[in-house]
Parts: sequence; structure tokens; C-alpha cells
Amino acid sequence: MQDSLRVFEIAERYASGDLRPDDWGPLVDALQSLPGVAFAKIDEWPLSGAPDLMVFPLMSSEPGNLHVSVQLSDPAAFDPCHRAVELALKSISRALAGTGGRRPGLLPSDDTLLSVVGRWSMVAVLIMDAEFSIVWLNDGFTRMLGYTLDEVRGRHPADFLHGEELASKVLAALEREGRFRGEVRTRTKSGTEALVDLDLYPHFDSRGNLAGYVAMRIDLTERTRITQEIADSETRFRDLVEISVDWYWETDAQGRYTTMQGDWPTQGYEELLGRSGLEVMSETTDPDLLAAHQKDIEQRRPFKDFRFPVWAAKDKKVWITGNGRPYFDAAGRYMGYRGTGRNITEEVEARETVDRMVRALNFMPNYVALFDEHERLIFANERYHEFYDFFRVGTTKQEILETQARMGLIEDPETEIPLRMQQFRSSSSEVDVRRGDRWFRLRETKLPDGGYLSVSSDITDRKIQELELLEAKEQAEQANAAKSSFLARMSHELRTPLNAILGLSDMIMTFGDQLPKAKTREYVGDIYGAGSMLLSHIEDILNFARLDAGVLEMKPESIDVRAEAVRLIRLMQPIASKRDIRLRATIPKTLPKLHMDARAFEQVMMNLVANAVNHSGRNTRVLVEALPKGKMISLTITDQGYGIRKSDLKRIFEPFYQSGDAKLSRESGTGLGLAIVKSLVEKNDGEISIESALGKGTCVTLSLLSAEAGPD
Repeated sequence: MQDSLRVFEIAERYASGDLRPDDWGPLVDALQSLPGVAFAKIDEWPLSGAPDLMVFPLMSSEPGNLHVSVQLSDPAAFDPCHRAVELALKSISRALAGTGGRRPGLLPSDDTLLSVVGRWSMVAVLIMDAEFSIVWLNDGFTRMLGYTLDEVRGRHPADFLHGEELASKVLAALEREGRFRGEVRTRTKSGTEALVDLDLYPHFDSRGNLAGYVAMRIDLTERTRITQEIADSETRFRDLVEISVDWYWETDAQGRYTTMQGDWPTQGYEELLGRSGLEVMSETTDPDLLAAHQKDIEQRRPFKDFRFPVWAAKDKKVWITGNGRPYFDAAGRYMGYRGTGRNITEEVEARETVDRMVRALNFMPNYVALFDEHERLIFANERYHEFYDFFRVGTTKQEILETQARMGLIEDPETEIPLRMQQFRSSSSEVDVRRGDRWFRLRETKLPDGGYLSVSSDITDRKIQELELLEAKEQAEQANAAKSSFLARMSHELRTPLNAILGLSDMIMTFGDQLPKAKTREYVGDIYGAGSMLLSHIEDILNFARLDAGVLEMKPESIDVRAEAVRLIRLMQPIASKRDIRLRATIPKTLPKLHMDARAFEQVMMNLVANAVNHSGRNTRVLVEALPKGKMISLTITDQGYGIRKSDLKRIFEPFYQSGDAKLSRESGTGLGLAIVKSLVEKNDGEISIESALGKGTCVTLSLLSAEAGPD
């Protein structure tokens, strides 16, 4: 295909004037690069000399017409390119003819062209118009089928050559592929039947319109003979190629070497010629093996990869593998054997080395496995098979892990199998894995050839000791963490109002001269409110111990959710604005008042909104909504932030618990916020729930008593 495209490209360059018409070198080079082409040239009409197998006309604007002659070495290989070459050359022909007013293409009125084709063509050529009426035929057609032009002019080929059935197939092929090619039966003028290779394709005028059809017929009688000769030659060549490696040999009917060519590894050819192959092998080959080989020869059976040693020196042997098959003359008489040989000494020695290594690996206490570049098991030592006796050569690493999971040896297959495959495919890794009640330390290495080496050791006893030490360490750390839990709580709860104070103060300090007095007064009021909130939070955190103990007193009152939400958003707005987060509240004016402890409500809302802002990326939105729901008020805080893992949602309300997600851990406090929120909500007879997914944000829903449902 690439060669055809190259011909097209060069043709377009000639047609566009990019190449000079008198320099056909690039086109000839391109044609000669096509599959099956032995020789190509471009000459002026008329032709002289012996004809080529393929002739393509070109119409030049210069005096004299041009033709392209192509000598084929392999017609079958050239056939897929034939149509591409025709189209490319016609493109050049149209461009050349357009400059001189000549008519391009193969037209019946071009007497010069037709006479040349009639004289030199090696095939029968039939030219028809667009309705398949015959307008011209060459001498080759008359010689092959006996008809002259006067006898068939204006007739349809189906009327006297093929019949309607073939005509239908031809039409279908033209519609489907633009060409018909195949072996068909043709009637000659004398009434006999001939087998020909029919090639029929359309040709076009200078404007690209269909001008008619060209049909070429080749008598297959000669081709059949040539094909048989080629097949015989290919059979012999294939025999030699299949068995040849280093040297070629032949024997006569008595088994004596008559020909020896190549790199025989021991003595010279002259010492082998005239000797029997069995005689040469008898000096070093096992008698039983030699007897079996002799039986093959006596029964005229081909042999392949017959291995035997020969002496290369007094104290050194070389190993040889031989391949051979009997050959016979045309009468079927046995003539001897011919074949090839190969020196496999390095291969045999390498195999012996590998065998020694395998024996050594089988004595190792480690579990050793080798995988190929496709992650398939190709070797495992005996220790490995003792533990993994259900795996065989060819099993992939993925299949091994999946089988272990089905056997219950892997606790969390959905997580561990992808992780183990990632570790396995890394250039080098060392991991500890648990399989059932056993622990193993795996060292896995990617090899230069693309394969993988896995070496593991049983570390169960050591791992049990490590786990006991780790548990003792964790208990000590938990005891130490208890000392700082109070400061951790204060750090989380004081940060939000303090950030509001700092944000508003920074706004006044930066833009104080530009702010209206009313706005400055408003900011100062917000700072005061945040300071009051800070003091309130300090008191609340000091009361957290009472909350845990159940002695913190709640004082429910009527709360205007809309007003509190507006004030809260105003306090958080500077922080949200710095992060390009849109902080909005959608609360109807007709919403009933809330029945809840005011400070508890303020602390709950501050925690939830602050979490939403802190856990959201830039250019996102945080929305506070409230709606009546019977005797309750449903209040939601929705963000478009990082989201929470499904596994973390189960523990999100535990004190001091933090998500393992990297993004969340950077934004989190001490892990007390949601625990405080849940306790305060439940102390006020409310409920809280969270829905979240990684990358899709979080929605916190509060269900709180309305003032209408609360006591008077």
C-alpha cells in the first residue's frame, strides 16, 4: 500500500507541473519499487523489441506518444497495485494531453495505439463501449478465440463468449469493486471451451467520464505449466529452508555423503565425503538412539532435530542437530537424503547450566517464581509449588491472585488485587502480604527481557512480633494523644471565627480609605460579632466535656433561620471570596422559625459551612437551603468539593477521626467538628445525615424541630 501511495504522489507531482515531463526517473523508480515488478521503463511509441507483460499508454503533448512498460516478476504480488498504477498514470496522461490538445487514454479511434497493442500485446485484448458493445479487439484475441473484429463488432460478449450468468457476476463485481478478475470458461469460434484468466475494468475520457471497458484474457495453459514448475521449485526450496540452519548435505542411496556445504564444526568436508553418516555418528552416539535413527532411514522417513555429539578434538565434543528427508527421481526411485545441520553446543551447555540452576533453586527455602513479559508463570521452584500447588505454567499473575481470592486467602480482593498488580509491574518492589494465616515478604523485580522475578520468604513469626509491637506502640500513642485532645478541639473550633475576624480586619486595613463609613461600620460590627462568636466557641468547647458526659444544658428558643444564615454567610464571605467560592443561601421568607439552642445552632452551622468552604476547590459553589417538612425543618449545606470516600462515611462522626484522602487531610482540623455537630443536633432532638462521593461534592442534611412543633 505504501508503494502504491508513492506512485500516486509522484503522479500528482507530474500532473501539477512540479516535475518536468522530460525527466521520468522518479516515476520509473517508484514503479520498480512496487511488489512483483522486475523492470520498468518509459519510451516513445511505437514500441520496439520484445514486449513486456504490462503496457500502460501515456499521451504526451510533445511529438510522439509515450508508453510505460512493466516487466513483472510476480503477477500475483503486482495485482493489488494494478488498478492504483493505472489511475496514477492516467492522471499524468490527462495532464500531458491537456497541454497539447491530445486525447488521453486508450480510445478506439487512436489507430497508432491500437496497432501497437495488436502487434505487441501478449494477451487477448477486447475493448467495449459503455454499453458493453465490442468496438475493438487485438490479434491476440483472434489467435486465442478465433473471432475477428468484423465478426463481433457491436455484439455483447455474453451473446457468444460467456452467457448471461457470467455477465451478471461481472456487473456485480464492477458495482462492488470497480473491476472483475477471475478464471472463467470461454467458448472459442470452433465451439471448444477454454479456461482463461479474465481481467475487466473501466476506462475514462479526459473529463473523467466512463468511456467503456477493457477486457484482457490470458490463456491459462502455459501458466499452468509454469505454475507447476514454480510449485516444484518452491517445494524443493521450502524443504531446504525448513530444515536448513548451518550447513547443507546430501547422501546417495547407500547413505554416503556426496555433498557437504557450509560451516561443519569439526573435520574437513573431504574426510566426510564418501563416508556414511551412521558411521560418523557411531563413534559418539548412544547405540539405542543410533538404531532408532537407522530405522528411520531404512523406512525412508524424514527426521528432524536428531541430536548427537561428535569429537571436535581429543577431549572436546560438540553437539549437532540434523534434519533431513529422502528425495526421489522422476520415476520414484529412492536417491538418498538431503538436509541440513546445526551446531547446538552452546544451547546444550546452556541447558545443562539451567538444569543446575533449577536444582539449586529447588533446594532454596524461598518461594521462587519467574514470569514472562506477558505476566505468565514460566517457572516455579518446588517450594513454591508446595504452597501454591494449584498453579501451573502458563497461569498469569492476575489469575493467581484471583484464585487466591476465591480460596479466601485475600481479605479485600477489590482493593488488594489492583494494588498487588501495580506493585508487581513496578521495576522493583518489596512488600509484605498476608495469605490466609501466613505472612510473606515478596521481592519482585522486572527483568531486562520484560519478564518478572518473584522471590518470597515466610515471615509469619516475625510479622506476629511486629504486629504485637505495633499494637503496643499505638496504645502508647493513643495515651499520649489524650493529653492534647483538648487543645486539638480548641484549635479546630476557634479557627473559623478567628479567620473571619482576620479577613474582615484585612479588608478594612487594605481598603479602609475607599470603603464608605456605613460599610466600615458594618465590617466592624461583623468583627465584633465574630469576636463574640469566638468567645462563645471557647465557652462551648470548654463545655464539650459536659456534652460528652450528658450534663451540658440546652436552652431551646425560636431562631430565624433566614436571618442567621445571612449573617453566617456574611461572616464567611471573605474566606470564600479569597478561594473564588460562591457562597449562597436559598431560604424562603415564609420558613417557620426553628426551635433550638441558639448557640448550638450557630456552632453547628459555622462548622458545616466552614467545612464546605475548606473542602472545596476554586470556582465552585456552596449552597445553604432550608424547607419546611411537616413539623421539622430540613436544612441542607451542599458543596462541589472533593467529596468523601464511602469507607470514611461510616466513621465520619467519630471524635478525632480524619479521612485518609490526601486532599481532605490538608483541609481538615482535629476531627472534632462533625462529632460536636452530631452531639449538638441530637441534644436538640434533631437528626443529621451526609451523602457524598469522591469528586462530586458533599450534601449535609439537618432535620430540626420547627418552633411550631416545639414547646410554647
